[in-house]
Amino acid sequence: MLKTRCPLCLIVAAVWACGLSAHAQQPKKPATAPPAANSADAQRKAKILASDRWRKVTDEFQQWLSVQVVYTPKQITQIRTKLNAQIQKMSADELQQFLDQWDAKLKLLLGKDGDEARAWLGQYMSAMADGYRQKFLQRMGLQDITKATAAEVEDAIMRVRLQRGAIQQSQAAFDQTRQQDVQLTLDANAAAQRRMERDDRLPRAAPSAPYQTPYTPPGASYAPPEQRFFVNQYGEIGYSFGF
Repeated sequence: MLKTRCPLCLIVAAVWACGLSAHAQQPKKPATAPPAANSADAQRKAKILASDRWRKVTDEFQQWLSVQVVYTPKQITQIRTKLNAQIQKMSADELQQFLDQWDAKLKLLLGKDGDEARAWLGQYMSAMADGYRQKFLQRMGLQDITKATAAEVEDAIMRVRLQRGAIQQSQAAFDQTRQQDVQLTLDANAAAQRRMERDDRLPRAAPSAPYQTPYTPPGASYAPPEQRFFVNQYGEIGYSFGF
C-alpha cells in the first residue's frame, strides 16, 4: 500500500525548490575589495610617493622639462595636468610601474645620447613651420613622450641620431662639391692671368707706316699724299695728289 505525502509538505518543498532556482538565476554582484585591502593599497601608494626614488625621478623630470626642445609651454602644462590626474587614480602596483618606466626613460633622455640628440634637434627644428614640425616629431616617435615606454624612447633617440648623421653627410657632400667648383674657378682665373703676363713679355712688332709697301726700307716713313681740288676751264671740279 502506497503512503501518501502530506499536502503541506509538498507545498513547502515546491516553494523551496523555486527559491533555489530563482537564486541561481540572479546575476552575481561584482566583488568589492574589503576596506582593509583598500587601506593597505593606499598605504603602499603613500609609501611610494614619499620614497627617495620618487623624489629623485620627480627632480629629474623637472630637469628634463627645463631643457627639452619638443613641447611648448602650453603643452608642458597639459602634460603636468595629465600625469597628476593619472597618478591620483593609480593603484600602488600601477604607480610602481609608472615610477619604473619614468626612471628608465629619464636616464635615456638625460644621458649622453639624449643630450646630443636634443642639442641637434633644437637647432634643426628652429626654422620649421608648425605643420611640418608635428609630422617630423611623429616620424621620430617624439609626439608624446608620456605614452612612450623606455624602449620606445631609446628608439626615438636612435632615429634622431641617424637623421642627424644623414643630414650632416649630405651637407658635407654639398660643401665639398661647392669647394671644388670654387677651386676650378680660381684655377681658371689664375691660368688666364698667367697667359696675359706671358703675352705682355713677348716682343711686339713695330706698327707699319701708312701707305708703306713690303719693299719699303726698314725705318723709312712717308707722309700720305695730299689731295688737291681745282676747277678747270670748263667749270668742272677735279683733284690731284701731291707729295
